[in-house]
Amino acid sequence: YRAIILSAIKRSASGHNRSHTWSRRSRRYGNLSPGTREGDLPRLSLFLDTSGSISVEELNGFLDIVDEFLKVGSRRCEINLFSDINYYSTKYRLGDRSSQDNIKRSVNMGGTCLKSSLKKMHETKPDLSIVLTDGCYSNIEYEGWLKPGQSMPQVLWIISKDGQENHPLARLGSTIKIPK
Repeated sequence: YRAIILSAIKRSASGHNRSHTWSRRSRRYGNLSPGTREGDLPRLSLFLDTSGSISVEELNGFLDIVDEFLKVGSRRCEINLFSDINYYSTKYRLGDRSSQDNIKRSVNMGGTCLKSSLKKMHETKPDLSIVLTDGCYSNIEYEGWLKPGQSMPQVLWIISKDGQENHPLARLGSTIKIPK
């Protein structure tokens, strides 16, 4: 499962692109040729399930997985917490555990519904959305939100050790189950 996760990161989250620009001079040719600079880093959005079926230990494991993602590519991302709604969103940096207080307050809120999280993915259009969950939720008909020829952003589903690998939204992206 680690190889699949790393390949998804390399495809969309490791932005080591160089772009040419006239605003920076070339080291070799001066003002006769455009210089290069680092390209824009990709936008990464993470969605953590904090419903009643997820324990605090699983959430800490989810944050460890998030830190592993951030070591490879972009050092910053947006982290979203959801249970029945997407109730908390903030910027997250590698090793930042300040959102852990909000996680502890929200555990055991109730059932899981991904409708508001999928709407946020559709509106913000990140380069990669990673959803860490147990796979216990109902189906959502998101196809009605899309215009003709439009598709949802790339989604990677990471299912916890005791979760369901055959979840209702598996058609939306790749699914990886964390082994026991």
